[in-house]
Amino acid sequence: MEMDIFRIIKQGLAVSAAVVIAAAVSSCADKSRYNSKVHINEALRYMNQKYHAEFTVEEENPAADKDDEGYVDIYVSCKQLGDIRIRVSSSDGKTFLDDLVPKKYEHQAQSDIQLAAKTAFTGDKPKVMLSLNEENEMADRTLPADTTYEDFMLSGALGLVEVYTDDSDAPLEDYRKLVDLMASNNMNCLPSVYYFTDNSYENITRDAPAKVYDGNDKKLGHIRIKNDACILDEDFDGELMIDDLYALDTDAVYLQLFPADNEDTAAYDAMFVPHESTSGSESGKE
Repeated sequence: MEMDIFRIIKQGLAVSAAVVIAAAVSSCADKSRYNSKVHINEALRYMNQKYHAEFTVEEENPAADKDDEGYVDIYVSCKQLGDIRIRVSSSDGKTFLDDLVPKKYEHQAQSDIQLAAKTAFTGDKPKVMLSLNEENEMADRTLPADTTYEDFMLSGALGLVEVYTDDSDAPLEDYRKLVDLMASNNMNCLPSVYYFTDNSYENITRDAPAKVYDGNDKKLGHIRIKNDACILDEDFDGELMIDDLYALDTDAVYLQLFPADNEDTAAYDAMFVPHESTSGSESGKE
């Protein structure tokens, strides 16, 4: 009887050990799993410590590629910021990135840029949309917690600024005026202006941007910085790229932001002449 008791105890210990090992393996698996509870808690801890506020998880980032070696990619919110959704991500669990500062100042920046656009495009009703840099360039959007609005505008985190406006008698001059206003007001961004022949530009939304706009019989042209550098960055070379958004067989024209000597604008001018022969949407697809 005594031997049976020892046998039962040994069997019990063996079962307990197996349970402990299984739990440990499960715990390790949970820690390595993308957007696991452990990783999400670490992301929240990072945000709470950085901003001295309490954040809650809104959802996992549905656009994230879970097949990559990702660690965590979520959206969080904070009562002090209202309904703003902040993205928090990390590829290794050591360095966390977030876009709280750009999201915090987005509306103020849009209002200030709208004012600059109205000044540059006299008589028009320009529409402004901000991209706050591309979704995947989180490193360019993460800024210190104590970043001021002025510092944010200079940082380059503002990213791509898209302005939609109706037809202009002098699109290039108006664009140069806009960039000059931005630079003098320390708005370090990548201004991109789309010109339309009428008020069809009012139909542009975040879900239907100009690049996928199918009203090709109304769209004229697009002016932007050539090398995708913000206008106050050291690597900005001052060159502009002008696209004819009507047709696929037209090469882009490159000009200097500030007029160069003997500047040839003939090809540029052709970009902004309505294409009477173009009809339908097939010829204008990009």
